[in-house]
Amino acid sequence: MIETVKEWMSGDPVSVSPDTSALEALERMQNRCIRHLPVLDGAKRVLGVLSIDDLRAALPFDVSLRTPASNAQAESAREWCVGDLMTHAPVTLREGDPLAAAAEKMAERRIGCLPIVDPNGRLVGLLSETDLLHALASLLWTDRIRERRLAPQPVLERLVADLSREREALA
Repeated sequence: MIETVKEWMSGDPVSVSPDTSALEALERMQNRCIRHLPVLDGAKRVLGVLSIDDLRAALPFDVSLRTPASNAQAESAREWCVGDLMTHAPVTLREGDPLAAAAEKMAERRIGCLPIVDPNGRLVGLLSETDLLHALASLLWTDRIRERRLAPQPVLERLVADLSREREALA
């Protein structure tokens, strides 16, 4: 069975509009402990993605998901809005696309998330690096369990079983 993006994406992600202030976007990221925000128009079509790294590169203070901006820092960043800082026209995928294709795109382009859209370009979910790591861990764990069930018994265990059967036959 081929794993699809839909099985691992985060549905209904937190999003912002391009005219949202950069500080408000940062607060949303901090409140939810997330590193990416899809940027949507009024019809929920994806225009871009804002990452914590975009904010770090643009804002005139040390940006952190753990530490809120001080009043002085906030004042120094009032002029910035999401539309100025976001990555425009991001790579997107559809729910039915293979998870492997998503991982390849993210690795090739060195991006931390992919917006997942419907045929009209409307956001339905977000696939992040964290989602991919959860998928990888789960699939590897499942494969290990399957291998253990299918693996032949080790030689010593087979020998003990054979000797036990032979002893019962002699008794």
